[in-house]
Amino acid sequence: MNKLTTLSNKRLIIGASVAGLLVIVALGLTLRNPIRTRLVPNVVGVFYRQGVSQTLEDQNRSLNDPMARLLGSIPLHKTSCYSQQLQGIHSELGCQAGYQAIRKLSGSETDKTTMMKTVATIESQLQARGYHHGQNGVSLTSLVDGTYKGIDYTPDAYYEKVIGQYDCVFDTSLAYANPQPPAIRVSMWCDRTFNFLGAPKGETYRSQDGTPAYHYQRF
Repeated sequence: MNKLTTLSNKRLIIGASVAGLLVIVALGLTLRNPIRTRLVPNVVGVFYRQGVSQTLEDQNRSLNDPMARLLGSIPLHKTSCYSQQLQGIHSELGCQAGYQAIRKLSGSETDKTTMMKTVATIESQLQARGYHHGQNGVSLTSLVDGTYKGIDYTPDAYYEKVIGQYDCVFDTSLAYANPQPPAIRVSMWCDRTFNFLGAPKGETYRSQDGTPAYHYQRF
């Protein structure tokens, strides 16, 4: 009887421990805590980081290295994984890889002429490679030309393309008009969203669908 009682108690302790662990996991997957919003995306994202990084590099090459032509060299790209949408235990996660750097615009007429030719070529190649221009009326050419002319505010010039499960964006914005010389911020990134333990309702953005409005970089 004593042996049976001891065995029963052990089973009860093990069962209670497992139940407690399940409760902790359930709470961790339900609440917006650091484990769910930071650790889980990075752990699950191990399977997606390489793909998103490779897609970014492939797209940059297909456009004949616009980052290098605008900046003089290609900056090292950064990769991050994040929580996109959470509902109960269901999570939409994502990983993004991107380049970003600032380019000062020289006041030299020769440099300006060279830059505007480079910008026109990049804009033409973006369109030829299937990148769709944003609907805000600002092109890469108009943004850079306006920056040279001293315009101190303008929406971004952005171009977007969906490649399978990946969404890629080439974006240029005004970094600053003063002090002189003015500067532009050039960014290029690709991201992919994916579901963990089921898709949440009310997804606000899925990489495979692209986005009707400009979505932001996370690096």
